Amino acid sequence: MFMAVKYVNDLYDDEQIPLKALNFDESKIFYQLNAQRDYHVLLTDFKLEISPTGNARNNRKGKGKASSTVPTVDELKVANWNGLGQLLQKLHKNLGLHTELNHFAELLGKKTVKYEDLVWEAGLWEHNSKVQFIREIYWHYNNDEAKISQLKLRASLGLKSCIDKLEVNKSREPNKEINDKSLHNSLFFLRVYMVAHRDDLIKGYGGAKETVEDRKAVVRLLMKECPTYMVKLIAEIRHLGWIKESPFLRTALRKSADEGNFGTNDISFLTWSGKLH
Repeated sequence: MFMAVKYVNDLYDDEQIPLKALNFDESKIFYQLNAQRDYHVLLTDFKLEISPTGNARNNRKGKGKASSTVPTVDELKVANWNGLGQLLQKLHKNLGLHTELNHFAELLGKKTVKYEDLVWEAGLWEHNSKVQFIREIYWHYNNDEAKISQLKLRASLGLKSCIDKLEVNKSREPNKEINDKSLHNSLFFLRVYMVAHRDDLIKGYGGAKETVEDRKAVVRLLMKECPTYMVKLIAEIRHLGWIKESPFLRTALRKSADEGNFGTNDISFLTWSGKLH
């Protein structure tokens, strides 16, 4: 590693800062020195034309002639994300992706894909991120009549089939049944029966107990019965602008800190910045 660092440092002079490439098996490592003398390093799974000096070039054709330009770091990131989206689709060609992963793969495949949108994809979120997200939403609208009114005007998440399957209204008084006619109703169900995981959910449920034995089990049931619920919920809350930072980032940071390995769960996808000197 230190030999590679020395090799990279020796290639640069103070007059030009090109994007260079190192061969790494069948992939490429791209690295660029910035004005602060720090390096931006990316690992990709595609190849670009490399000049005799080692600089990366991007061939383009237009109006009958070919031109060569230096790709930007952002272009490499987008190309990586596009490739990952295609890979997900190919891997599940004959099986079909779950709605959350399909939505994620479609976004990855767009030329306009941005990191700040990717971290809001339900297909990336683990169970803990989803639970925390619903908690945060509740903290925002609890005891706030204006926000509650907003939620009552928004369409429900389509959870009726799951509500019926879990038989939650069996243990509720007739005037307190969950009808799932608005986003407010949907969030009440998710908060009480998924996040809090009420004991009466298990007691009143007539099906197999392993279906509702814990929060993860309820999330799995929701994903099966109502596969679009979290995609819709994220879109609604982002539209309302209540939560500015994706809970995925906080969950990933905590997990990395616990493992003593900061950045492992970051989806900037094999991108690193820092001094190599």
